[in-house]
Amino acid sequence: MKYIVIITVLILSIFSGCMKTTTSKDITPSLVLKNKEVGRGGDILPAPILDEPIGGDIVSPSVVGAVSGPVISSSGSTSYKSKIKVEAGVLTAGDIDDKLNLKYFKKYIKDRKDKNYLSINLNQYSKLRPQNISSQKLDLSFVIDATGSMGDEMQYISKELLDIIENINRDYPKIDIRVAITLYRDKGDDYLIRNFDFDDNIQRVVANLKKQTASGGGDYPEAMEKGLFKGLNNLWQRDSIKIMFLLADAPPHQQNIKDIKRVITKARAKGVRIYPISGSGVDDKTEFIMRHLAYLTDAKYIFLSNDSGVGNSHKEPKIRCYQVTKLDNLIQRVIESEISGQKLEASQRDVIRRVGNYDRGVCR
Repeated sequence: MKYIVIITVLILSIFSGCMKTTTSKDITPSLVLKNKEVGRGGDILPAPILDEPIGGDIVSPSVVGAVSGPVISSSGSTSYKSKIKVEAGVLTAGDIDDKLNLKYFKKYIKDRKDKNYLSINLNQYSKLRPQNISSQKLDLSFVIDATGSMGDEMQYISKELLDIIENINRDYPKIDIRVAITLYRDKGDDYLIRNFDFDDNIQRVVANLKKQTASGGGDYPEAMEKGLFKGLNNLWQRDSIKIMFLLADAPPHQQNIKDIKRVITKARAKGVRIYPISGSGVDDKTEFIMRHLAYLTDAKYIFLSNDSGVGNSHKEPKIRCYQVTKLDNLIQRVIESEISGQKLEASQRDVIRRVGNYDRGVCR
């Protein structure tokens, strides 16, 4: 009987070892990309390039896709398991028009603990004139934080941009579109500002953007105000419809906060609407600045959401309601709203998620 027990144990041990060996060979480990090494900010070195093929595609920091759930690294950052390449129509975003929800916006300002961070009296600003919707010229500016943590956002916007412009051209064939790209980093980086003034050759604009990389930084704040000033100083056409998208995940340095007021004054004088798009890593101060930029230039605050599963976790904004759609869909609606002079809402089929009692941009 003793021998039978020993033989049985040996057989079970061998069988168990075979099962482990088979499992390790038959299951391909999931690849985890760490797009950012900490949870906040724009001062992170870019992730290393990975050349491991998955399903025939070359994997790099720009690879994202179907997500099986976040992976928390030892540094506290969130990474995602990725299966497909970067492509248009993946990033998701929500938006809030604080002009339509002024009561809540004023309460949001009043409830800030740091009252002196950006002290702006909303009542001192007169109402802006509407865009010249009879114009057949459209000037689009993209001001982009190009520090290390913005790699995923930059990769995606370069994919989204061409599709967005093609769709605008299809819907408004008589509109002449020019695009400018302004990238900024911070003092001590390889460059502070890299600028591509307005160009009507959209293929060239996209090619220039695709050549750019995200790198540099060293602390959380960046040279946001300098990027905005440079973008505003580009050669805008006097009679064009003027839209600027600010893509960022960190605020200016504390000593430069006052310059945001000058940015707002300059944008209003030129008739430029600034639509901020916040990436992952934004803090309360960044949201506060971005929402003022939007409100005081007659625009909306746009924020990337976690619904896409791309990049680090995205902060929930301090607003009562919003709806989530694809980012490219939202940007296109913003542009077409400015061209037509009418507020365009997402169709029901394009809405991914709603929060609160959202009614055509108003929180009920």
